[in-house]
Amino acid sequence: MMNNPSKEYRVMITTLGRSHFIQVAKSLADVGVDVTLHQGWVVSAPRKSLLLRIVSRMIRRRSLIYGFEQRLDKSLIGRNKGDFLSEALQTLSYLVLRRLTKRAADISMKVGMWLHGRRGVAILKRGNYQILHVRSGFGAGGLIDYAKRNGIKVLVDHSAGSPNFVSEKIRGEKLNTKSYWWTVQQDCDKADLLMCDCDWVKHTFEMYGYPSEKIRVVCMGLNGKFNGLKRWTEDILGLGTTPERPCRIVFTGAFAPHKGNEYFLQAVDKLIKSDRFFEFLVIGQASVSDDQKEKYKDAMSAIKFISHIPQNEMVARMLDSHIYLFPSLSEGCAKSAYEAMSMGLCVVVTKETGLPLIDGVNGALIESRSADSIVQKVLTLLESPIKIRDMGLTGTDTMKKYTWEFYAKNVIGIYDELMGDLSGNAK
Repeated sequence: MMNNPSKEYRVMITTLGRSHFIQVAKSLADVGVDVTLHQGWVVSAPRKSLLLRIVSRMIRRRSLIYGFEQRLDKSLIGRNKGDFLSEALQTLSYLVLRRLTKRAADISMKVGMWLHGRRGVAILKRGNYQILHVRSGFGAGGLIDYAKRNGIKVLVDHSAGSPNFVSEKIRGEKLNTKSYWWTVQQDCDKADLLMCDCDWVKHTFEMYGYPSEKIRVVCMGLNGKFNGLKRWTEDILGLGTTPERPCRIVFTGAFAPHKGNEYFLQAVDKLIKSDRFFEFLVIGQASVSDDQKEKYKDAMSAIKFISHIPQNEMVARMLDSHIYLFPSLSEGCAKSAYEAMSMGLCVVVTKETGLPLIDGVNGALIESRSADSIVQKVLTLLESPIKIRDMGLTGTDTMKKYTWEFYAKNVIGIYDELMGDLSGNAK
């Protein structure tokens, strides 16, 4: 393990309600970086918090308390700067306004970003920081502007398609000032360097003229506890040929339009009419429209939907599956897909998922927005089910190097570059 970074940097990381960035801060603290994490609501004893239990029931997320426990990781003791006000305002306003219009929901996001950034300025002023590592969008409220005026280097961390890409290809509109994605783009434009979590995300920025020389790619890390959990002990010859031996397909995460739920439903509708037998499981919040429910009645009946559950329960259900299907339209390094690949499931995903995947070797690539591609790939795999197992095992081997220590070492290399030491550790 690397005990000390190449320089003793003092870094402020800022985010709101995103567990990925909590792990980012933890990984850097573990290798000796002096990190302060400005995040959302920090509860000293989540399981004892009546308010948190009430919120968990209101939004029907049993895993919420577990998520808040992660904010208290021992590596972050003395490093947390909680912001209850910004997260509460953003979350509550979003839950109310999202039912009205997309514009109203955007306003709630923009207000939360602005307020969190504004409150972050006070922390930045007092901390003698050298680097501001900011989740894109949360440098609003003058936070990035203050940093740049005072010689603090700015690394903007972005983990989805570029704002222009998301606006045009996912939301069907030109990027405009009313969208919260506009706020995200402003941060990206102001960055000294922009860090993306996969080559596909980098490509979406380059598509719209963002300077390539400002972009650095660092793939997300993953907890090694997932690696190799899937034990391929069952005889998979003949998989899917009888009702007693169905091919089990799982999806985890937000089952929403931008995750490709339309194409998942279309594919299920076609697969259940084939001569193969399947079981389908969706774990996570399902955002299925009334039109989809009507159009895909048979598919909806064939899928078992489970809302948010504790991680150990989710892992157990994933391990009982054969194929992880994730037809996302805009992602980055999708954490759930990373976990599935590390476990040893056969992952069938779009390139937008951001996995380090070689088609036919450690997983299977499908075309974006194509149910036919999904159906063809799954049925082809079932013709030689040994490939399902072999790709799963190879995927496990691939993911062994994507540790959080590996991630931290590469981020420190970018910090070196920002601070003028071009002999840093990035690889």
